[in-house]
Amino acid sequence: MEKIRELGFGELRMHLLHSLGDGTTQGALHVRIEGELDDKYLESVVETLLIKLPVLRATIQKIDGRYYFCLADRNHHRNGFLDITVDKNAPNLWQARLEAENNLLLNSEEQLWRLVAVNYQSVNCWDLILVMHHALMDAAGSEFLLDQILGCLGNLYEIGSLESTDNVFPSLEEDTVTACEWEKYVGIQSNIKIKLASLNLQKHLSSVGLNERNTKSQYFQVNQDLVAQLEDFCEINQISLNSLFSAALLSSIALCTPDRKSFALFSAVSLRPLCQNVKERSLGCYLNVMPTVHSFSDDSVSSIISLSREHKIEVQRAFLNTGRWIPRNYDVAIVENMISTLANSNTFGNDIGITYAESGLAPQYGKLKVKHQYVTARRNIGNVALILHGLKSDRDIYFSLSHVEPLQSREWAILVKNKFLDLLLMISKSSFDTVKI
Repeated sequence: MEKIRELGFGELRMHLLHSLGDGTTQGALHVRIEGELDDKYLESVVETLLIKLPVLRATIQKIDGRYYFCLADRNHHRNGFLDITVDKNAPNLWQARLEAENNLLLNSEEQLWRLVAVNYQSVNCWDLILVMHHALMDAAGSEFLLDQILGCLGNLYEIGSLESTDNVFPSLEEDTVTACEWEKYVGIQSNIKIKLASLNLQKHLSSVGLNERNTKSQYFQVNQDLVAQLEDFCEINQISLNSLFSAALLSSIALCTPDRKSFALFSAVSLRPLCQNVKERSLGCYLNVMPTVHSFSDDSVSSIISLSREHKIEVQRAFLNTGRWIPRNYDVAIVENMISTLANSNTFGNDIGITYAESGLAPQYGKLKVKHQYVTARRNIGNVALILHGLKSDRDIYFSLSHVEPLQSREWAILVKNKFLDLLLMISKSSFDTVKI
């Protein structure tokens, strides 16, 4: 094993959470492709990428009490990164397949990603499921990898022209201009806990042991016509789509949970722009999450506008106060102990989460057309118990809503999803002139 570098704090935290087994920071991106693929050529593309991008062979090893990214021998795991199967009859069962693949946990000591390709011969389409460990890939990184693969498969890129890269990519803590000392980070986290303590989250989340939890997801699409109406609504009312979706999600949960009026919302933010030496879509993980606290009043359009504006302001404030600060130094034993205590916790420390982003994939790669994209992640421990992922691809938006059973029932999650869609439709049909403030 060749050492690449030591893990940064965020990467170590993700690795330790993943290592708990049922609690993981593993995610999966599902892309459906229309058109013919050559499975042998796909194997060649992945093999070439493993040579050109050695970091794809990264593993995580503990050496002398510290954790490192290390480089596995290319031939040792050459067959473990790609799984190609043929399914003649079940293109409509992709959701179950996506859930099953994401529940098959990566072994961090052997590999940090896996690509599953399913060939549906009867309908001329493929599913690509990229399972990734977030210590190595965030959303931008996973899209970068899939873009390289699809570009070759669609004959847009020559397989031999893929750029070679070195093995070293900076950690967030090494490269961000807002890295801080450990003491400052601990103080920030203490202030967050004090702010969230008043919400009494346990009323919202039933207590249950880690091994009894199971992440379930629902997948649904918002078509381009509705998206266009919502974008016009946001422009007139000077709010963002991200804040509108956040307000709609909070309102939906409040309406389905009558005994709660206050919520913590954890928004994901990419710190790539603050990292001087990181390319926009390179591998590595440059994410942080930051909480905002909100209260629900009613489900009127004017209230949702007010909540959207509040969210936009609070996210900006949270970013300046908490979201941009990452500890550059840490004591491994302290972090290990901090994470290990979560294994015996029977409640979540957090509340609700949301991510929304524009897709980094093209709508089409030669004769290959991207039909849809859905991202999902396991939520069993150490993070929000319910999360909405939104991914805009071309002009449509693909949502996945993940919740943890039995903390939250399937029936309750379906109600939340339906209410969320009802609110979006209500907003799109409202008179812009009457709701503008």
